[in-house]
Amino acid sequence: MRLAQIGKYAGLGRRLTLDVLAAFMNDIVLPTEPPAPKSTLRHASEKAIESYFHLFHMLVCFASEDRALVETANRRIRDFASGQRHKSVCPNLGHLLVYLLISDVEMTELLRKDIITEAITRNVVWLFDRRGAGMPELSYLEPDAESPYRLKRTFEGGRTSYRLLMFSELFRRTARPGRGKPLQQVREELFDRHGAPPPGAAAALAAEVRRLHEVDNFYDFFREMGLQKIPGVRCFTAVLRATVKDSVSYGSSSWGLSQDVAYLLRRQKECGVGVVPGLQMLRGTGEFSVPRHLTFFPS
Repeated sequence: MRLAQIGKYAGLGRRLTLDVLAAFMNDIVLPTEPPAPKSTLRHASEKAIESYFHLFHMLVCFASEDRALVETANRRIRDFASGQRHKSVCPNLGHLLVYLLISDVEMTELLRKDIITEAITRNVVWLFDRRGAGMPELSYLEPDAESPYRLKRTFEGGRTSYRLLMFSELFRRTARPGRGKPLQQVREELFDRHGAPPPGAAAALAAEVRRLHEVDNFYDFFREMGLQKIPGVRCFTAVLRATVKDSVSYGSSSWGLSQDVAYLLRRQKECGVGVVPGLQMLRGTGEFSVPRHLTFFPS
């Protein structure tokens, strides 16, 4: 049975071999998120990492035999880097991280930042909406130059996505730390181990994954992602506000609340938040509840 057929039976539709493997590898990482006893989590993490290595072995084998897969990965990464970020071009950011494992495109500081910014932008609708993190107060775009509240809550609301990014970067550094080693050599080394990780690597990576689960803020996240130039609080506050506007302009989310109503919600969470000049202030100082029908998803 062809891999594409397996992907079809798995509900992935008609996809390229590259996309089927990327989907399977992405799905292996995500189930490690739910809390579990340490011993259970350690065992599950090691097994998941071993499975991830076996799928990586398959990916490398296909890419070594079919240069078109590498060229497809290269093209998609270059398209993303050139600014083609719409979901019609890059439907799944997690898959892009898998493409980097076989691509000739170098992982640069700028590409890292672009991936992080896009992940935050795609999280906006899930950050605000009740179907996701349920933080509609963040739709209020405060005038404050620095907003520790926005930084803290935005990270908390998208932690699963950021863990996926950290794991992908960790695995990339482990499996393909540089582009000096040809894919054929990587394949042969994997063949020698029957597709398994190097001795002790699964346990070591599982320990790193558990450590990454403790990351609870953007600045530690940036360091784990390997950023050399980390933005200051003022700069990054502006970036986070820009991702909200970009999400709406891309059609990924909508303004579920007017700014005056969003301000009332925000004030209940952060009493000292700044007021946008000219904001139409609503009467009343009581508690404001979120309408049950409220959604930030585009209609």
